[in-house]
Amino acid sequence: MRYIEKAKVCVFPRGDGVAVLKKIKDKILHTIFFGPLDAIKRSRIRSPLPKPRPIHLVTAPNPQISLLIYIRYNHVHAYNCLLSIKKHIEPKFPIEIIIINDGESSDKKLAKFLSQVSGVQIVTPETSATSLGYLKAFNLAAEKAQGKFLWFLDQDCQLSDRCLPNLLEIITSGDYDRDRSDNSGRIGLVGSKLTFENSDLHNAGGAIWQDGSVWQYGYRDFRGEPEYNYVRAIDFCPAIRLPSRCPALPSSEWL
Repeated sequence: MRYIEKAKVCVFPRGDGVAVLKKIKDKILHTIFFGPLDAIKRSRIRSPLPKPRPIHLVTAPNPQISLLIYIRYNHVHAYNCLLSIKKHIEPKFPIEIIIINDGESSDKKLAKFLSQVSGVQIVTPETSATSLGYLKAFNLAAEKAQGKFLWFLDQDCQLSDRCLPNLLEIITSGDYDRDRSDNSGRIGLVGSKLTFENSDLHNAGGAIWQDGSVWQYGYRDFRGEPEYNYVRAIDFCPAIRLPSRCPALPSSEWL
C-alpha cells in the first residue's frame, strides 16, 4: 500500500515489549486509516504562503506580553508570522511586538517588507558588518521590552489560536511563584509543541544527554501521539518559548 511507511519504534526502558508492540500497531493503524487524509493535508499545506502586504499591528499601552521576533532573511515567512499574530493573538491579549532585524543591509526585499510593517518596534544592530545571532539579538530586544512576559519567536513560525492561552495557563499556575524575588519558583520557562507544515511533529521539548548531545523529543513523529500531548518537565525548550520576566535576572543577561 502506497501510504504505509516505515514504522518508528520507541523502545521503553521498562516493560516486557508490550508497549513496543502497541506502538507498532498504532503506527500501522494510523497509516492505513489516516494516510490518505494526511497526504491530502500535506498537499494543501504546501500551497504557496500569502505574499507580504502592508500590515499594521496594535501595541497596547501596558502590554502583558512582549513578542520578540528574530528576523534575518525570508520576508515571506516573517510576514506570515505577523499575520498569525494579528489573527490569533492581537485581538485577545495586550501585547507589544519587537522585531530584531539581523539581516544583511543589502537585502532589499527584507528592507522593503519591514518598511510596510507598522505598530511594532524594529531593532537594528548598530553595526551591520556581521550578524548578531539569536542570543545577542534577543538580549538586545529584551532590554527594550515592557511586558510582564517575554515570548521569543523565530521568523518562520505561525501561531495557533490556543498556543498563548495554554502557555500562560501553565506559567501562571500554582507551580510558579510569581512573587518570589529569588527566582525559586518551580516554573521559569515554558515551551510550545512545534509541528512542521505537513503536520508532522517537530518536537515536544528536548533532552540533553550526559555527553552534551541533544535530542528533540518526537522529531518527525505523529503529533497526535499521547506521549506528546501532556505537560512535562524538559531539559530545554525549542526556539519558540515564553519565559517570565524575572526581577533577579539582569536585563543584559536574559539568554
